[in-house]
Amino acid sequence: MYSRVTIGAAPAATVFAATLLGADSAGAAAAATVAFVAMTAVIVASVGYLIVQIRRGHGRHRQARRRIVAAPDHRFVFLIPCLNEGMVIGRTIDHLLRIPGDDYLVMVIDDGSDDDTASIVASHPSPKVLLHRRTGAASRQGKGEALNDAYRELRSRFAGRNLHRVIVCVVDADGRLDPEVLHAVAPHFADPQVAGVQIQVRMHNRADGLLERMQDVEFVVCGDLLQRGRSSIGTAGMGGNGQFIRLGVLDLLKPAPWSHCLTEDLEMGLQLAARGWSLRFEPAASVTQQGLGSPRRLLRQRTRWFQGHLECLRLLPRLWRSPLSRSARFDLCHAVANAVVLLAFQTLSLAWLAVMAWRLAQDPSGFWSRYLAGGRIVWLVVATLALLPVVMWSYARHEPKLSTVRLLGVSLAYLLYSYLWVPAGWMGVVRALRRRGEWAKTERSLGTGDEVAVVATTTRR
Repeated sequence: MYSRVTIGAAPAATVFAATLLGADSAGAAAAATVAFVAMTAVIVASVGYLIVQIRRGHGRHRQARRRIVAAPDHRFVFLIPCLNEGMVIGRTIDHLLRIPGDDYLVMVIDDGSDDDTASIVASHPSPKVLLHRRTGAASRQGKGEALNDAYRELRSRFAGRNLHRVIVCVVDADGRLDPEVLHAVAPHFADPQVAGVQIQVRMHNRADGLLERMQDVEFVVCGDLLQRGRSSIGTAGMGGNGQFIRLGVLDLLKPAPWSHCLTEDLEMGLQLAARGWSLRFEPAASVTQQGLGSPRRLLRQRTRWFQGHLECLRLLPRLWRSPLSRSARFDLCHAVANAVVLLAFQTLSLAWLAVMAWRLAQDPSGFWSRYLAGGRIVWLVVATLALLPVVMWSYARHEPKLSTVRLLGVSLAYLLYSYLWVPAGWMGVVRALRRRGEWAKTERSLGTGDEVAVVATTTRR
């Protein structure tokens, strides 16, 4: 889950705007003043930080790319954890085998599937394709445990080799990597301080519906506006799809590099950063995945992400004491804490909007005559739409074929879509308080190309 508080700051700015609109008595006016100052400070800080990240990402990134030199000889291993992924795994392997060169392997981790996943993998005659099967009670313990088992297998397979030159890439079973991805990623590992590289994530079915499009905007905008800047100071966020990590660095987290955290990918990146390692983002390469078209499944997925983010709050003291620069430490702590800040910010925003709606229903004529006076209502519109041009600019860079009208509609929809974190966040808080950690694997659905409907499979943490 990437840092989103700055992206959500503009729609959440309705908090102080609505506060100004709601001041009636002297006491309410005083409260409105306090709320105005506090919320304005948060918005200015958030938007200011966003501007800093944009300048870092679109200025220093070009300089950094010019400084990158040819990388030493590396061996890449694509790890694909699978549980009943027969509908997509075949084409995923086919796509990976289109990557030129012989310096990589594809290891599919069959985590106790009871469909035809294993047979599909075994039907590929390429020596680059490896099938690692987990059966019995050891299987179906979650994605992290499947990856840990593969990590131990790889350490044995590459015994005697410099493990810092073995690069592991985690790919979802429906992931589609750019054929030239290794050419874009490998140069980063010429720097011995770089532990991992995250590439851009896109939705391959973004044209199928509004929800799929919103998820694509979400990843593109956060990558374009935030990840680039974070990469310039070595604190890019690591995701669960398209994440490249040195096998040797994983030894620092052994015997189980992937933890039981619900966002094990995020936690791994934070653990490595806390030890002083650099993490980068590569926008020139991407991996596509299936966007969720069901609101229920999307909400469930984001609830899991938020709960996992809460689990990472315990790392804040360690991150602040890390040997990184002060700006890097601040960024890491901001990335961890922003989910809670955004939840509070947007919850207050929705609460004030509800109050305004109630007042409008009670006295429509009085409401408009009063709040239009002095142009105070303009604050609501301006604050809500402040980042709309930024979102449009960012997404247009990746989707140049979208018309201006459609781009405007997509960007407006995204500002509303960002409020999905309110129900997801509070559901995550409740689950965390109840210490619930079990989750159902996100099922595939009909999409563009090779997905068909399947039943969700329950996994344990």
